[in-house]
Amino acid sequence: LLSQLEPLTALLQLVVERFYAGATVFGPALCEVASVASKPMVSRKTSDMLQFGECQPAYISAIVAAMGAALPPQDEPPDDPEARKERDAVAARNEKIRIAIAHMLASWARFGLVEETFET
Repeated sequence: LLSQLEPLTALLQLVVERFYAGATVFGPALCEVASVASKPMVSRKTSDMLQFGECQPAYISAIVAAMGAALPPQDEPPDDPEARKERDAVAARNEKIRIAIAHMLASWARFGLVEETFET
């Protein structure tokens, strides 16, 4: 719901902050949030877009910030099979996060945002 976007943005900023700090447990949550946000926002009242639409850019900025923490590993694959397996799992999780966020952004691009809320 559009009316829930502002508190969700604050929560999302906290989740992204913790994910950056190494709390990888938030990876699946980021994917789920992006997946839900891929669907058009729902308004309960006609005025919801006018009242809460300005929260959309902050929400997008908050979730896009997660992409910086979900980069592919830059180091060389280790020789140890267990370490390689763990590195591959991190790479797969991060790729899933990036794909979910990219899909969300594509959906928002398709359905549009409130143009007046963006600063140029």
